[in-house]
Amino acid sequence: MKHAIIYRHQLFKPSEIFISQQARAMQKYDPVFVGRSVLGKAPEGAKVISLAGAGSYQIYKNVVFRNAKYFERLIKPLKPALIHAHFG
Repeated sequence: MKHAIIYRHQLFKPSEIFISQQARAMQKYDPVFVGRSVLGKAPEGAKVISLAGAGSYQIYKNVVFRNAKYFERLIKPLKPALIHAHFG
């Protein structure tokens, strides 16, 4: 199945459950959640990529300069078919 990147700076905020609901409703794509931080509980079985494992310099570059190299390196092997950025 093809991957769809679901991007949100702050993933799984309790007030934004619609993002997970939209992703769960996808039939042609396997969603991969990508964001700077994870604030709530990810849906069961969800694939999640965040800056949690990045060093402070990578986080700084992403926040200040919008540098996405850290994410690019982790997402590239998935060969995503599309990216859906919330509040982009």
